[in-house]
Order: sequence, then structure tokens, then C-alpha cells
Amino acid sequence: MAECGDLFTLRLLGLGSWVFLCAPDAVSALANAPADVLVAGEPNREAFASLTGVDSCFALDGEAHRARRRILLPLFTERASLAHVDAIRARTEEAVHRWPLGAPFALLPRLHALLLDVMFDTLFGVERGPRHAPMRAAISRLIFDGLTSPLMMLPALQIDL
Repeated sequence: MAECGDLFTLRLLGLGSWVFLCAPDAVSALANAPADVLVAGEPNREAFASLTGVDSCFALDGEAHRARRRILLPLFTERASLAHVDAIRARTEEAVHRWPLGAPFALLPRLHALLLDVMFDTLFGVERGPRHAPMRAAISRLIFDGLTSPLMMLPALQIDL
């Protein structure tokens, strides 16, 4: 992003114009702006409702956004993150020890597997058991196949469950 500067606009086919902020001060000012000054929920809902849902924090404005943020922010504080460091380190060390030595291998699938392990251990708190493998496979397909497909952006191909 350095070649684009601290503030730039990108026009994305089918998604309109997007403004990107890269300077920490600008990002902080945006994050702390009064709710009545900046409104992003409606455009986010139009563009990403199929990915985030219509009631996600990403798609809300005003008091509804603030209420959802109050629920979610404690999960992402420094203290909450530090509580998971040992579990993340242990999972990472286990994964790295299984990597082949002296031979090339595909890193991305192994990082995907590590991410899922960490998510299950820290965010979901899922114990290994009979439901673990099917749940892990379903979430893997959603994250790494479904959400990365450009077809997800086409409303005609979306199914409202």
C-alpha cells in the first residue's frame, strides 16, 4: 500500500468506490468518529450481507452498532488475546513439528489447518470428539472455499436460508 499513499480510492467492479486509510492517525480518527458522522452499515449490507449477515456489527450503524461493539470488543482486547498465547503457541509448535524436513511442501493448506485448530481451541472452545471432524470440515469449506469464491458476490447465486 505504500505506493498508494496514506489515503486512496479504489474502484471495484460491481462494488463501487472504496476509500482506504493507511495512516494510523486517520484509522484511529475514523474508528472514534461519532456515529452520526460516518454511516457504513447500509453500503456494507448491500455489498456483503451474504458474507456477514444483515445483523453483523459490520452491517449496523448507530446505537445497534455500538451495542454489538460493546459485546464483541472485550473478546479482542490485549488481555483477552494474551490469554490465548500459550494455546496458539502450542498448536503452532505441534503443526511445525509435523512439517516435512528437507523436502518442499505446500504451506497454505497447513496454515489453513493451523488456523482452524486455533479457532476451535480459542474462539469456539470445541473439544475433540465425535462432532469435531464434521464441524471442522464444514467450517473449512465455508471459510476456504465458500467465502473466497467470487460467486459469493453475485446475489442471483446466493441462497437465503
